[in-house]
Parts: sequence; structure tokens; C-alpha cells
Amino acid sequence: MMNLPHPTPKAVRAARRAAGHTQLAAARAVHYGHDSRWSAAERLDGPGLLDMAKWELYLLLTGQHPTMIAVPKATFPKVENP
Repeated sequence: MMNLPHPTPKAVRAARRAAGHTQLAAARAVHYGHDSRWSAAERLDGPGLLDMAKWELYLLLTGQHPTMIAVPKATFPKVENP
């Protein structure tokens, strides 16, 4: 697993546009209540504007993570306890 770099405003905006989301849709995808936090992450450069967990979640949800994919739980075979 790789460590992702902290997202720049340009990277946040590009990922959102690539996913075809509005700022509100992107904010809701990562459980922000409104788009102001997402909007700030696209405009302002600074640590913590979009925390790494939210950034990684967004990349996973939109199929843009460079090394990981999100797979629905139902696709895994059920493991029986011995």
C-alpha cells in the first residue's frame, strides 16, 4: 500500500470533475454535511482542508485510487467458522 500525497486544490478539483460530481455531491460522498468544506479544499492550499481519510475514501468511491479498489462485500465468498 502506498502513502498518498496530501491533495492539492488542483488535484481535488480534477478528481471531482473526473467523477462528474458537483461539489455538493462530492461532499456528500465523503459524509460532509454541505459543500463548503469541499469548496475550500478546491480553493485553498493548506494541510487539513480535506483530511487524508476523506481524500482516500473519495478516490476509492470514484475508482480513482492509484493502488486500491473498493469491492462490494457480497463479492467475497462466505467463510464458514470451523
